Amino acid sequence: MIRKRRFGKRGFSLTELLIIVAVICVLAAVVVFSANAARTKMRDSRRMADMKAISDALAMRQVHNGVYPLAVAPQTIDGSTDILSTILPAEGLIERVPVDPLTGIDPVYVYTYQTPVDGSSYTLTFCLETDDFDRYGRVKGCDPDKNRMTP
Repeated sequence: MIRKRRFGKRGFSLTELLIIVAVICVLAAVVVFSANAARTKMRDSRRMADMKAISDALAMRQVHNGVYPLAVAPQTIDGSTDILSTILPAEGLIERVPVDPLTGIDPVYVYTYQTPVDGSSYTLTFCLETDDFDRYGRVKGCDPDKNRMTP
């Protein structure tokens, strides 16, 4: 005689599985959002560090030559053909001039450089993705009155 096995309730119901999947999706969304927020903060921190590095190189150039590299019209710093990217590394003041982390990805996010006609000063402008630097007078976006560095 063959005996039939009786199985009790085993496994999960469809409702239980759907709830588990929903919880996993919510947790994944939180992780992705947190990672994106951390990436934007990291890019803004890099932008501020880049501005400091360029400012330091320009200060050394001004001490050596008495003027800043001339750029009467605003120049986008592209890392290769702009005036800062050619002069500062050639004079050994910086290894390479940094560019915005989103250069080539988003055309809004660029660094620009400009001087008056006599080269006595300069203005570096940049964009930020967050308001993390508002305590330093920097704001989210590309406000040239707030997001700039001068000597």
